[in-house]
Amino acid sequence: EPRYELTTGLSSLIGISNIYLAKNSFDYFGDSSILNPFVNTWSLGVALQFYLIVPILFYFTIGFRGKRAKKILIFIISLLVILSLYLFVFFYSEKFAFTYFMLPTRFWEIGIGILSYFIFIKKYLFKNQNLDDFLSPAIFSGICFIIIYLNNNPVLATLSTVVLTGFLLVFLDDLSEFGKIFSLLTLRHIGKLSYHIYLWNGGILSISRHTIGIHWWSIPIQVILIYFFSRISYFYTTNRI
Repeated sequence: EPRYELTTGLSSLIGISNIYLAKNSFDYFGDSSILNPFVNTWSLGVALQFYLIVPILFYFTIGFRGKRAKKILIFIISLLVILSLYLFVFFYSEKFAFTYFMLPTRFWEIGIGILSYFIFIKKYLFKNQNLDDFLSPAIFSGICFIIIYLNNNPVLATLSTVVLTGFLLVFLDDLSEFGKIFSLLTLRHIGKLSYHIYLWNGGILSISRHTIGIHWWSIPIQVILIYFFSRISYFYTTNRI
C-alpha cells in the first residue's frame, strides 16, 4: 500500500526503516517488499544504529584501558558476535522479519568485518605470500559454490558466506595474480558504487513494476538509471569518482 511505502521512506530519513519493517512483519522477499521502493533502506538503519553504538565501545575500551585495550575490545566484539549469531539462528524461522531487519540479529555480520580487520593487521606482520596465493582463489571459489548450491539453506549459506568473505579480506593480496583481478579499474569502480547500486536498484525496479514493468527492452534503461543515480549519490555523499 502507498502508506507503507511512504512511511518506510520517511522512517529511513531518521535511520529506523529497519525497525518499521520489522514491526510490520514485512517479508523482504515478498510481493509487498518488491513493490516498496524504500525497502532497501533497512540496511541504512542497521548501519546507522551500529555506528552509534560501536564508537562508544571503542571509546571506553581503547580510550581508557591502555595496552590491553585491543584485547579487551576484540573479546567484547567476539562475545557480541557469538550472541548475535545465536539470535540470528534461533529466531530465523520463527521471527523472520525481526531476524532479517534488526541490528541484534545482524550485528554478527558487521562484527566479523571488525574481527577480520584485526586479524589482517596481525597477519600482515607474518605474511606468507605462497599461502595467500593459494587461499584467496580457494576461498573465493567456496563463496561462489555457496551462493549457487546452498540457496535452499539460507542460515548456513549466510553464515558460510560472511565467514569466508572475512577470510577473503584477510588473505587477498593486491600483488598476487588473483588479487590483481580485483584491482582492475572497472571492478574497483563497481566496488566503490556497490552499496549505492544496491540502494538504487530496489527503488528503480520497484517504480518500474508500478509503471512500465520489467521487460527485455526495459532492462538496459533500468540498468543505466541505476548506474546514473548511483554515481550521483556516491558523488554527493562519499567522494568524487
